[in-house]
Amino acid sequence: MNDAAAPFIRTAKGNGLLTVWLDRPPVNVLHAESMRELQAALAQARDDIDVRAVLLTGTGERAFCAGVSVADHGPARSAETVEAFLSLLTLLREFPLPVVAALNGAALGGGCELALACDMIVSKPEVKIGQPEIKLATLPTPAMLLMQGRLPANTIAEMILGGEPIDGTEARRIGLVNALVSQVDFMADCERFMQRFTRMSRPVLVLAKQGLRQACGDLFEREAHGLKQRLRPALGALADFEEGLAAFAEKRPARWAHR
Repeated sequence: MNDAAAPFIRTAKGNGLLTVWLDRPPVNVLHAESMRELQAALAQARDDIDVRAVLLTGTGERAFCAGVSVADHGPARSAETVEAFLSLLTLLREFPLPVVAALNGAALGGGCELALACDMIVSKPEVKIGQPEIKLATLPTPAMLLMQGRLPANTIAEMILGGEPIDGTEARRIGLVNALVSQVDFMADCERFMQRFTRMSRPVLVLAKQGLRQACGDLFEREAHGLKQRLRPALGALADFEEGLAAFAEKRPARWAHR
């Protein structure tokens, strides 16, 4: 894993495209420092006239992002972590240029939510995509909002309430993923997908995204904090909430008290 002085985010820029890699092996888990670095990279790109689109991906082949560190879900750090994560997702939702998540590996929990906050998703066929939080007795409140408009209500219910992941092929079939990219030529395929945006006029792209937000609305921007505030206290008061996190940390089945 990166040492304390090493960056958790890598970037490269060329031909109108900024590529951003999450670089926290082995599974690119998010924590406060990496979220701050990612926000800084996005903020810089937002004001860079040479950038017309952003591609967000992960290093390695195991995971795009396995979400937020489980240790950061505990009572001592959860409030700070949730606020930092919501701030990052909001920045992605409000970003003025096209942002595409490229799933080089699994996108689970907060990693799936990170991808959902982007405008589009491309994926390898075999990667796992999902929201397993309910298995830990936690709730993916951002996903509840970010999936709206992308998927039918019954599909959202299945993914949130069952917690089982789907693969990239199924995600493409149901419309969660825009395109499948190959294992062999992953970055080349991703860059080809991005060319349809990078060849456009930057100010026109900005206006187009403004128009899309106004036409479609943004449920996440309106409801993310309110939904979290309504659900989090009730969840945190449950014995099963503590048991879910403990069971995950101890790599054992949860013993639900149902209270």
